[in-house]
Amino acid sequence: MVQGLTFIHMDVFKWNKSIKKEFVKTWKEWAGKHKPLYAMPFIDDEKMHKWSIITGFELLQYQKCLDGITRKLYIWR
Repeated sequence: MVQGLTFIHMDVFKWNKSIKKEFVKTWKEWAGKHKPLYAMPFIDDEKMHKWSIITGFELLQYQKCLDGITRKLYIWR
């Protein structure tokens, strides 16, 4: 938790259709018990955009971080 907000971090090492199907099912079950969830990725690319769609995260705001870089803050409700 950061300032009372629950952030999530994911590392993906292998991805295919069957993994995606199982992930989406498991994600919805797990995330539904922990909402709201926040994510602030350090890498902002097409893969990140696809991940946000798959998981259901929505862009909440642009947040200036302590290192001076403005990053996207996502929320899952």
